[in-house]
Amino acid sequence: MSLRLLVVALLAAAAPIACGGDDDDGGGGGADAGPDAASGGDIADRLRALPGVMTVDEKQPTLGDDYRYFEIAFDQPVDHDDPEGQHFTQHLTLVHRGEHEPFVLATTGYGNYYGEHAMEPTDLLQANQLIIEHRYFLPSRPDPTDWNFLRVTQGAADHHDIAQSFHAIYDGPWVSTGGSKGGMTSIYHRYFYPDDVDATIAYVAPYNQGAGDARYDAWFDDTLPADCLAAVRAAQVDFLQNRRDALVAKATAEAEATSTQYTRVSIPAAVESAIEGVEWTFFQYTGVSGCDAIPGADATDDQAWAWLAEINHPDGLSDDSLAFFDPYVYQSEAELGYPATTDEHLEGRLQFGDADYAGAEPPEMPGAYDPSVVDAAAAWVTADSSKILFIYGQFDPWTAGAYDLGSNEEDTSYTVQRGTHNSEIFDLPTEQQTAAISLIERWTGAQVRPPSLRASWFRFRPREPHPPLRAWEMARRARLGAPR
Repeated sequence: MSLRLLVVALLAAAAPIACGGDDDDGGGGGADAGPDAASGGDIADRLRALPGVMTVDEKQPTLGDDYRYFEIAFDQPVDHDDPEGQHFTQHLTLVHRGEHEPFVLATTGYGNYYGEHAMEPTDLLQANQLIIEHRYFLPSRPDPTDWNFLRVTQGAADHHDIAQSFHAIYDGPWVSTGGSKGGMTSIYHRYFYPDDVDATIAYVAPYNQGAGDARYDAWFDDTLPADCLAAVRAAQVDFLQNRRDALVAKATAEAEATSTQYTRVSIPAAVESAIEGVEWTFFQYTGVSGCDAIPGADATDDQAWAWLAEINHPDGLSDDSLAFFDPYVYQSEAELGYPATTDEHLEGRLQFGDADYAGAEPPEMPGAYDPSVVDAAAAWVTADSSKILFIYGQFDPWTAGAYDLGSNEEDTSYTVQRGTHNSEIFDLPTEQQTAAISLIERWTGAQVRPPSLRASWFRFRPREPHPPLRAWEMARRARLGAPR
């Protein structure tokens, strides 16, 4: 199933915090768990007895006889400072291997499009894996929805409550993880509740230094291979000047065939935005290994469409996709920040203005941008955090916002040469792989398997959703009345 279909399916399925210090309740977890959870018995029954667990639905696993797979509904307060107030249901998926085995606490930072598929630490440690759907991503959204509680502190408290509950069963070493926004989320959880897990592996996690971080814009010309960057930009110019009508026609035909709706942003504007965004998404997900496949002026329109649809499909601005990303846009405008991007090589070739993308923003937006929490977490990483392993890709644009470890020698960061946003530990050269594995084993006391023994079901990695960054920037300018 494609990521676009997965997103549509997901949409249809519909305590005070001590910053950066030791958490007296961390690590031991599950103090309020009943005897049925803490003692022996079938794991499904023990899960149902955990505090906060509402329902446990066991599914047929595809992983073999050594694993069991559960979909779990967990009760959460909308405001952790007001536990007697409104609650919502947060959706989790659990791959169970054994209560004494390592335990990976994971999130995508978005909706849960991983299900029972494993993140790399789960594979390496032969671990249990619990994936937490981020609050406010459907279906884990309060109804009615007060968007003011979509905040980093509240998300970290969600993870803390879940960790506390599941510690009553799982007593092996714990590792938190996530990629991109999921990696950011794992850092924020660890900042507020450092003792909930033994270690953190954060993949391609950016720290945006502001609402419009200029480091990203400079990164393209300063870092990327000039010939490949020039080929991508030439394709963008060609698509806008010579193929616009053909690409709009193909996008329209596909939308009619798949009943894909474009009411928030029109199809012609979505196509133009997709072409603008190709520069970012090509290097984020495809990378320099795809330079030779960039369509030139002699390519057919069919070949140009196939490439655009693969690299940055216009349906990133379909109604379903924009609805999926509404919480992310809200968080970016409230706390997380975002990149600043410009496209000087496309000046004079664009037909749509800022107002044409106003529908790309969610119906509700935060009143102000306040990065104090994410800035404090970044300062903690630089000075005080420990047992965090960062993995980045050299040619992934988000690496321009990589966390700075400063003089902190308790954490480690590796960058995969020529790597993309999909970079992992086993993309590193052998020497760095060995060093990273040694760290994980030292931090957790668990043994890491060599990659040659990894089971085939672990090798599948669902593709991360493509956020339409350029369209959001245009919509933001329209809202703020900023000049283009």
